[in-house]
Parts: sequence; C-alpha cells; structure tokens
Amino acid sequence: PADKAGIHTGDILLSVNGKAVTDSQTMIELIAALEPGITARLKLRRENRTFETEVTVGKRPAVRRQQ
Repeated sequence: PADKAGIHTGDILLSVNGKAVTDSQTMIELIAALEPGITARLKLRRENRTFETEVTVGKRPAVRRQQ
C-alpha cells in the first residue's frame, strides 16, 4: 500500500488522519489502529517538502512462528 500511495524510503510521517505523530510509539499505535480496507490520510515530509497522500490500508501478513 505504501508504494501505491507514493511513499518513499526516508519519508517522515507527520500525521495519520490529522493526529500528530510525535514519536515512534505514537506512530506504531496510530498505524496499528487502522482497519484494513479503509482509506487513511497521511501527512509526510520528504526533503524540504511537506505533502499529504491517501493510502488504502492493507491486511497485515500473518507472523510465522519459528518452531
């Protein structure tokens, strides 16, 4: 989903649906709270430019446990 929304490696996430990302823990919580299939509005910074984009939230792949 990030690739389709034009998000690049190195982009800095500033907000998710208008809620500020203040640290890595907040980012994880905001992203984890998004339901698959909904459209989320992200505010990002790339180099010296700030922009917004929409991304359709995908389903998180299952975690494989090592035996």
